[in-house]
Amino acid sequence: MPTCSNCLKSGTDCVYTSPLPRRRKRRLSGDISAKLAEYERILKHNGLFPLAETRDSTPLDTQNKPVALRSAQGATSQAGRLVTSTGSTRYVNSNLWDSIDDAEMQQASEDDDEQAVMSGMEDSAAVEDPFSLALMADHRTLLRYHPDHSQALAMWRTYLENVEPLCKVLHAPIVGKLIERIALDLSIVTKAEECLLFAVYHFAVLSMTDTECLKQCRQPREALLKRYHFCVRQALVNAKFLKTTDMTIMQAYVLFLLSCRTHYDPSTYWILTGVAARISQRMGLHRDGEAAGLPPFEVQMRRRLFYQVVPLDGMSSRESGVSDASTPDHFDTLPPLNVNDDQIWPGMTTKPVPQKGATEMVFCLSRSYIGRAFAASKQLRDDDEVQKMISRTEDEVEDLYLRYCEFANPLHLLTNMATRSALNAMRLRVRLPRLNERPDTDENRRERLRLSCKILDTDAAAHTHSTLRKYMWYIGPLFAWGTWDALISIVTALQKPDSLSRTETDDMWDKVQQLFANHMDLMIKSKSALQVAIGRLALKAWDANPPLKQIPQPEFIVALRASRIFQYHAKRAMAETVGEAAFHNVTSKYAPSAPFDANATTLGHSPNIDFDFDYGNLLDDSSPDWVFWDNLIKDFQAQGAQN
Repeated sequence: MPTCSNCLKSGTDCVYTSPLPRRRKRRLSGDISAKLAEYERILKHNGLFPLAETRDSTPLDTQNKPVALRSAQGATSQAGRLVTSTGSTRYVNSNLWDSIDDAEMQQASEDDDEQAVMSGMEDSAAVEDPFSLALMADHRTLLRYHPDHSQALAMWRTYLENVEPLCKVLHAPIVGKLIERIALDLSIVTKAEECLLFAVYHFAVLSMTDTECLKQCRQPREALLKRYHFCVRQALVNAKFLKTTDMTIMQAYVLFLLSCRTHYDPSTYWILTGVAARISQRMGLHRDGEAAGLPPFEVQMRRRLFYQVVPLDGMSSRESGVSDASTPDHFDTLPPLNVNDDQIWPGMTTKPVPQKGATEMVFCLSRSYIGRAFAASKQLRDDDEVQKMISRTEDEVEDLYLRYCEFANPLHLLTNMATRSALNAMRLRVRLPRLNERPDTDENRRERLRLSCKILDTDAAAHTHSTLRKYMWYIGPLFAWGTWDALISIVTALQKPDSLSRTETDDMWDKVQQLFANHMDLMIKSKSALQVAIGRLALKAWDANPPLKQIPQPEFIVALRASRIFQYHAKRAMAETVGEAAFHNVTSKYAPSAPFDANATTLGHSPNIDFDFDYGNLLDDSSPDWVFWDNLIKDFQAQGAQN
């Protein structure tokens, strides 16, 4: 073997090294055509591959789909997958998850739930809302807070009687057996079940009077409310509800939100309902389960739950000053069927047959029907078209539900009252002159007062009927739609003695007095701009045009005057501390849209001096600036009725 030149120069032996074996080429995995098809699918999905044909998208059938949150152009169904597991669902339509099959997605969802329960964070028992608590608190056992067996069953019966008919998010036979079983052995309760139990207990206590709570639970109502309010929040944290796809946890959270409408300020409450909307979207509740092939029982329960989330989030968004709800615009979930709980059960294989008449769902379905019509009316520009649509809606809801209602049945009575009041409120809104940009006429004013009186009559009747006392948790916070518009219309008309007959004047003062008496905390004790303005309006009307019949000043007039005196002294004290300039800056945003005399309401020394914001000539005009009042009502709702 010849020696190489390098070895000759160095004088070393030349050792020949064999070359390394040639690297084998990597074999292609799978069939080439299959991989090509997969790449084409990815390109098509991202719009990077020319399609041979494009399927025209057609709007969803709006006659059978909800209209509460639909855009004027309609919506098209979006592609997505509904991944189901035992007791939970997860909706996926993100591009990031396209390559993951259902089995892997189901496992990932279950892993999330397990990790959520095991993980913990810093404790903070003082936090009020569950969202903040979920970010700060860790797991805490709640076994010692559960009621005993007899009290648990008693509170469940109270919930069934007072709450469930107005909510219908649970299947009563199943939950009843669940509570009876767990109350005997707390060691078997799961995190999800504990959320639901405490939500039921909290709502049951809320629906009781102080006397009923002491008699049934042998504890003060206020103490039990605080106790179970904490327990629901902590149970939700224990279950890591922000990550949940569990139906039971979602039901508990929605019940918690329904029971806490007046507990949180509207801004916080809107965030909490927004969380519910997002969780429902993650669970795919905005996609109808029947189209996804889910069992009939699950389809109905998902629809019931979603149709509580939609109005809840819509209401809270409006009260927080936002017109658009966070619930997904493009949803195809149908309303739940008009069936009783005994017509649906787990494991059923055939679709339940809807009943014709008033079932256990009558209140929820009629309210949903009116709500969808109210939302649809906002898309109409012509007042005559709106009036026709309202009349058509009234005929339809009468034919579907109201004609089957029996006034001896408390649920049917409340359904009838709430539905007819809502229809009157829709008609009243059309009559507000500055909102429809049409000149006001005497005929329009008379009709506006007639509708306003009917709305206030509904509120008074609801407080008068003893059979409706169990629903006072719902009736208390001005349940009748349009109550603020009605009150402003009546009190404004009362300012001018010549506009009404003496009989009409006395009758309207009776209605106003009754409304204030039924909602004294809301109408007197609150210091929001809306209550201040309405209170001053009522005082001006009373001084200008009191009832003809000789009666002492009613309690609400005395309370309004006392409140103004207190505010006056507080105002003077603050002015001396921070200066007059800072004071007047506070009221600038409440200026009416029409020009007004800033000196029209100066302070004086008479007993009837004005102690409030300077609203100028607005409150002295029998044709008020309805744009101003509409904005003021929205501002009050944004501040919260519980202040």
